[in-house]
Amino acid sequence: MTAANGDALAPLFCRYGRLVYRVSVEILHDTGEAEDVTQEVFLEVYRKAHLYDASRGTVRGWLLQYAYHRALRRKAAL
Repeated sequence: MTAANGDALAPLFCRYGRLVYRVSVEILHDTGEAEDVTQEVFLEVYRKAHLYDASRGTVRGWLLQYAYHRALRRKAAL
């Protein structure tokens, strides 16, 4: 991962962190689990930033897909 990706993660989290967290809380109904999912989503985005394709949608949509699916998998595992 490049330094540029690391530098971009903080503003991305500032902009979308609350949204990812809210989606996770709505699905899980557990703030602690939602915090974990939020952290996992942004860690995954950091690792897979090279997979983002702007022609397929917005960053917001990409993050929300990660959050939604990660929270659903967590809920199924509880």
